[in-house]
Amino acid sequence: MKISKPILASASLIGTIIGAGVFAIPYVVSRSGVLISLFYLILLGTVVLFLHLFYGEVVLRTNGPHQLTGYAKKYFGRGAKFFILIATIFGTVGTLLVYVILAGEFIKTIFPSFLTAQQGAVLFWTFLSLFVFWGTKSIAKLELVMSLAMFAIFGLIVAFCWPKIDISHYKLFDSHYLFLPFGVFLFSLVGWSTVPGLLEILEKKGHLKRVVIIASLVCVFVYLLFGFLTVGVAGSSMTDKVFESLAPFLGGHVILLGGLLGLLTVATSFVVSANYLKYIFHYDCRFPAPIAFLLSVLVPLGLFLVGFNRFIPVVSIVGTFVGLAEGVAISLLYQKAKQAGDRIPEYSLKHPRFLIYFVIIILAGGSVAGIINNFVRF
Repeated sequence: MKISKPILASASLIGTIIGAGVFAIPYVVSRSGVLISLFYLILLGTVVLFLHLFYGEVVLRTNGPHQLTGYAKKYFGRGAKFFILIATIFGTVGTLLVYVILAGEFIKTIFPSFLTAQQGAVLFWTFLSLFVFWGTKSIAKLELVMSLAMFAIFGLIVAFCWPKIDISHYKLFDSHYLFLPFGVFLFSLVGWSTVPGLLEILEKKGHLKRVVIIASLVCVFVYLLFGFLTVGVAGSSMTDKVFESLAPFLGGHVILLGGLLGLLTVATSFVVSANYLKYIFHYDCRFPAPIAFLLSVLVPLGLFLVGFNRFIPVVSIVGTFVGLAEGVAISLLYQKAKQAGDRIPEYSLKHPRFLIYFVIIILAGGSVAGIINNFVRF
């Protein structure tokens, strides 16, 4: 059966966005409260949607294949490229590290008598590295299959949670955790690394805007549903191990389903993020393709093996750093490409001029607060 290109592209973007961060959201909602969490989800969901659209227009206004570092060099010179290169490599490696950490735990959950978390992480890394080696088209097809399976399992978990919700478990507001959601939610919503690759999937570039909007809205809805349902069941008992927290309320069967959901989710995001890093090393750093591939998959595994394995701190720090560095860069590139782009784009956003500065202010202010929060708590 022939699958529509916009569906494949949407699956690719959804698979990138819905990654490890989703499993930190219930913990954040349970600590910060419903009102604070909802505020951050709406605010950052809107900001990140615009950043995805900004980046899409940069790509469409520029001739030739690039990643973020390549656009930085084209529009702002070598110094900007070097800064974004360091920031992007740090952020992407951190993101891949989070996926490896979680994958090991999920595989251990599914096969508790056969594999340790470390062995599971290495097995996960070995299998999915093959898809990174094969390239974007194989990834798009894998993501469609995994996204369908992921949503099916997600639906089953929602069905188990719904009858067990206790309204008294919801906390409206806790000022002690006022800034906790920023880094976690930002990490969970970012998926712009795959935007240039979407054009390799789409036959009509004009479909990019619609794909970005639909995929972003789907992801916000999934986060809202997953976070609030699980907290409604577990309440203050929620920890950063969401399915273990739900087990006393839903029974042991949720552990297996949760492990499968988690593994599918981090798998789809791992292959896209690693492919993104591979493209940076190949196109922007000019490494030969085999070296670019090896660097993109070996560095996060190495960090995991030497002991970087704490989930919530890594998610929060990486989300804050990536959101600030890359988000500001995308905003400035978008403004520059509007003036100096070398092709006519398939879409051009119309908005008040202050929107770009509003996005930058939100990212900068939230990042400062998030850094302070991480320093104090972790």
